[in-house]
Amino acid sequence: MLINNAGLAESAPLAKTGDDLWERAIDVNLRAPFELSRALAPAMAKRGWGRIVNVASTAGLKGYRYTSAYCASKAGLIGLTK
Repeated sequence: MLINNAGLAESAPLAKTGDDLWERAIDVNLRAPFELSRALAPAMAKRGWGRIVNVASTAGLKGYRYTSAYCASKAGLIGLTK
């Protein structure tokens, strides 16, 4: 079983959301779950059993002020899960 439960939520207005903040949010909240899932899913399939649980946030559905990178990364995680 894999549980992707990491989360990084830095806040800044959109105009002040730098590339570094954006990349950290995407790396922790979306890229890491993707890469871990991709690495472990084949072994789960081979065994015929496995579970991947991705923990997202209502921010991925609704959005919140000053957290565009976090909201986008969690929306991406919801899409990846679907």
